[in-house]
Amino acid sequence: MKNILLVNPWICDFAAYDLWMRPVGLLRIASLLKAHGCNLSYIDFLNRNHPKIKNLARNDSFGCGKFYKRKIQKPEPIKDIQRPYSIYGLPEKLAIEEVKNILKPDFIFMTSGMTYWYPGVEHTAKFLKGEFPDVPILLGGIYATLLPEHAKSLEGIGYVISGSDLSSVCVQLSSILGQNIASPKYYIYPEYSLLSDTSSLVVETSKGCPFNCSYCGSKLFHGQFVQRQPKEVVDEIEFYREKYGVKDIAFYDDALLVNADKHIIPILDGVLRRGITVNFHTPNGLHVRFIDKKLAKKLKESNFKTITLSFETVNPIRQKNTGGKVTTEEFKTAVENLKSVGFSGKDIGVYLMIGMPYQKQEEVEEGIKFLHNLKVHITLVTYSLVPHTMDEKILKDEGIIDDNLDPLWHNDTILPLIRGNFSFSSIRKLRDKVSALNRKI
Repeated sequence: MKNILLVNPWICDFAAYDLWMRPVGLLRIASLLKAHGCNLSYIDFLNRNHPKIKNLARNDSFGCGKFYKRKIQKPEPIKDIQRPYSIYGLPEKLAIEEVKNILKPDFIFMTSGMTYWYPGVEHTAKFLKGEFPDVPILLGGIYATLLPEHAKSLEGIGYVISGSDLSSVCVQLSSILGQNIASPKYYIYPEYSLLSDTSSLVVETSKGCPFNCSYCGSKLFHGQFVQRQPKEVVDEIEFYREKYGVKDIAFYDDALLVNADKHIIPILDGVLRRGITVNFHTPNGLHVRFIDKKLAKKLKESNFKTITLSFETVNPIRQKNTGGKVTTEEFKTAVENLKSVGFSGKDIGVYLMIGMPYQKQEEVEEGIKFLHNLKVHITLVTYSLVPHTMDEKILKDEGIIDDNLDPLWHNDTILPLIRGNFSFSSIRKLRDKVSALNRKI
């Protein structure tokens, strides 16, 4: 029986916030390994609910909040950025205690998130190598899939597992572990029993997205858009409620509302029929064109507490050129439908983007004015470059970036500054303005 240590690594960044961040992919691999007889250990270097720092965590009423952090030196490529840089997650002293309490692993499996978070991955790998110098580390996740060659260059990483397709991952794992890891013939639940707090969990009812937004990497990571059977999803939600007593569930789909009559509506009907009582949330922005009055009513009846909508920009040309997933009129209609069934402006969050290619500050200000007039909660999202997208191609063709761009420059703190249309001070002023307007809703 192999001993496997699963690791959710530290984050190194200018800012980080726990918006139902659960390492779902890693925990599904954990379930798979457990089914094949492996002995599992787990260290969550981002654990805000560790008993020794839980009192320092600031939680909102739905299970989200700020990470414990400590300032660190900025990496060389971004050393001139005038903003504090921190490592988020467990203090190193607690991390050492966690390591001392587990069996020595035969393999370490680590996940990864944003491409510009790779310093946290490398920092975690170095730390683990200090404790287990002869144990190979396998790295998977988003960064490992989008930039596998860069990931292979990190100190301490022995293997890089690319892709999200479980059958492909199983082939790679079988080769590395030296035992057959068969791909499951059914959807396998994440091993949430490894978490120290299961009051809020994540459910994925689909993978991928049918849209082709110029800035998004969903198709690169997931490939084909596939939706699960509604009954299967309802069974999963009911299982989490009964086994873990979950209170809040965040849907992490990229396209939750697509084919609503055959997908999300039957799911919610099943939840209501079985009397499952949980709070639902949509941290990934919803596609507004699908929110008619029928669907809005169903979302309200099913206890959705936070609704987040994708809008990005009020500019109709940019809306069309970036993928055409939303128009301003469609957005207004969706908000009207949501409010007509009882959602308040505070319940409706809207993503508005800063720093998109060619975007100027006046466009963002126009979007802020438009959204505030609709009395919804505005969330400013600073633009982040995703490798291999159409936007990256545009910036390369213009000579703004090249193939040697360090992934640290994908960071949403930095990229909007490249074209010179925004500055730290202008972005700060926009954020302060939005905060003041949101308080008036």
